[in-house]
Amino acid sequence: MNTVLRFVRVDWWQTLKLVLLIWGGLMAIGFGTFGWTIRDILTFLWLVPVFFVTILTLRFLTFLLLLKSQTGFERAYEMLSRRKTE
Repeated sequence: MNTVLRFVRVDWWQTLKLVLLIWGGLMAIGFGTFGWTIRDILTFLWLVPVFFVTILTLRFLTFLLLLKSQTGFERAYEMLSRRKTE
């Protein structure tokens, strides 16, 4: 259970850096490939909170999946250990 809880602890600063890296990469591609201007890039600033929420949501869903699978393993282990003692 501790490993699942350790996974869920959100490092907000690390997530924000990841989002800014993704956004910056996409904007650099747009700037270099499509000839965007600074004004065009600033219009896509709304993507930063969208990416931030998306990454946090994916982390939470992964946490729920891990939690579900871990409780399933714990139940199976308990059932097997009961059979051995009987």
